[in-house]
Amino acid sequence: MIVVSDTTAISSLYKINHLHLLRDIFGEVIVPVQVYEELKYFEKLNPEFNWSKSYAWIKPLEVQQSLLYNNLQNVLDEGESAAIALTIQIHADLLLIDEKLGRKIAAENGVRVIGLVGVLELAKKRNLISVIKPVMDELIHTADFRISKKLYEHTLRIANEK
Repeated sequence: MIVVSDTTAISSLYKINHLHLLRDIFGEVIVPVQVYEELKYFEKLNPEFNWSKSYAWIKPLEVQQSLLYNNLQNVLDEGESAAIALTIQIHADLLLIDEKLGRKIAAENGVRVIGLVGVLELAKKRNLISVIKPVMDELIHTADFRISKKLYEHTLRIANEK
């Protein structure tokens, strides 16, 4: 399975010591060079991250300049725009993105998307984590990740944790 990610999932999972979940679920994750640059900046703020040496399973790839990529930058940030464009360019199976507008635009362009909460659901189904609630709580409190109350409650219900 070919998976492309934007920055948020990687940096958020790193902040709560669960970045390994992406590797354990997908094996390899491709990021556009623009996300690679954002991760290098994140590394400057968090030197222990050392992502290029410690996380070799995260592979940067150049996005071809395209009308779609250029148009996306009018409404999304550069990393999200590049992630959507790269997913289409390489015919990836899945895009890991959480930003609501980005998810909508990706879906409108035929891209299959998954968010960070969806990754946690997969991790639980594969017995990589035993419960989702504490991981979601840590994402909210430690990584400042936003999860709507509706999604939070829905996830707990389908995970049989409520």
